[in-house]
Amino acid sequence: GGPAPDSTLTDRGLARVQRLRVTLRAVLLRDTTAAIRAPIEVSVQGDQVAVTPAGTDGSWLEPAVAAELLLAQQDNTLRRLKLCRKPTCRAAFYDRSKGNSRIWHDLARCGPSLHDR
Repeated sequence: GGPAPDSTLTDRGLARVQRLRVTLRAVLLRDTTAAIRAPIEVSVQGDQVAVTPAGTDGSWLEPAVAAELLLAQQDNTLRRLKLCRKPTCRAAFYDRSKGNSRIWHDLARCGPSLHDR
């Protein structure tokens, strides 16, 4: 509900975001040693709790991602966030299939081709 964080990145901020991407991939691969360490600001007003990412140069992205992962775990949607199984792709995607059984983010581009059979 507040203003958007500054998304301008320095070289240091870009490196930080790239490390976050590696960590997020490890989380999606269910690596239990993966951890996002980031301060989160929590405010409480009455019965409303708000988590606000803070920081500059991309540092706000770490607590924002950590908070979204926690929310996804609580509403049981984290299991639907996956990485494409194609080794040269590894794109993250949200599996909307009824049985939560997709393994490629795009079947046409990443699924098995005729020469794989």
